[in-house]
Amino acid sequence: MFNDRRKLQKLADPRLQGRYPMRGLYQALAVASMCIQEQAATRPLIADVVTALSYLANQSYDPNMAPAPSLRVTGSRAGLSERNLVKKENGGESEKDDSPKETARILNRDLERERAVAEAKMWGENWRRANAQGNVDVVNG
Repeated sequence: MFNDRRKLQKLADPRLQGRYPMRGLYQALAVASMCIQEQAATRPLIADVVTALSYLANQSYDPNMAPAPSLRVTGSRAGLSERNLVKKENGGESEKDDSPKETARILNRDLERERAVAEAKMWGENWRRANAQGNVDVVNG
């Protein structure tokens, strides 16, 4: 299932009717794939899962942005750009381009970036709230 990105949409809730950012779907699937790793040491902490999924749930869908592609489309600009990035990182064509491991690596990298941004936003929000109440120590503790 993870080998073919066109099939990933089948994992999304059909009630969403394609109204979700594909990047968000990839990130949610990356979180899910990390959670089902066989070895417990490779699974994320539940707090990290909650943070990541909370961040994804709070993302708004903008229909003017790149919509979720139909299952018929195989060469969307975003897909080609991402594939070219993988090729550059791997030094050209390889069998790893479409492997689940490579897809998970790309998604995990994006997820780490998003997680860092989400944590920074949450810290900033907590800091502003505490600062407005005159209690900055709450953020640091």
